[in-house]
Amino acid sequence: MVTKIHLIPDKTFFVQFGIFLVVLTGLYFFIFRPVVRIILLRRQKTSGLLEKSKAFEEKLGELAAGYNAEISSAREEGLKKLEATVKAAAVEAASIRDSARKDAAGLAQEAAKKILASKERTLSDLRSILPGVVDQIIKKVT
Repeated sequence: MVTKIHLIPDKTFFVQFGIFLVVLTGLYFFIFRPVVRIILLRRQKTSGLLEKSKAFEEKLGELAAGYNAEISSAREEGLKKLEATVKAAAVEAASIRDSARKDAAGLAQEAAKKILASKERTLSDLRSILPGVVDQIIKKVT
C-alpha cells in the first residue's frame, strides 16, 4: 500500500500552532516576565549592596590607617618618654652613687680619726701607768 505524503499542512497543524502561541504568550506574561523582573531587582539590590560594601571597605581602610598612625605615634612618644626616664634615672643613680661614695669616704675618715684618737689615749694611758707597773714588777722580782 502506498501512502501519500502531504507537504501542505492540514488544519491540525494550525490548531496545534495556535495552541502553542497561546501557551507561549501565557508563559511569557505569567512566568518569564515576572522571573526577569525578579532577577533585575536582585541585580539592582546586589549592585547597591556591593557599592555600599566598597564604600565601607574604603572607610574601614581610612580608619585603619588613622588608627595605625595613632598607634605608631603613641609608640614613638612612649619610647621617647621611656628613654628620657631612663636617662633621668641614670643621672639620679650616678648622683646617689657619688653622694654615697662621699658619705662613705667621710665616715671612713671619721672612723680613722676616732681610731687614731683612741690609739693616742691608749698610748698616753700606758705611758702614765708604765712607770708604776715597772716599779711593781721590779719589787716583785727583787
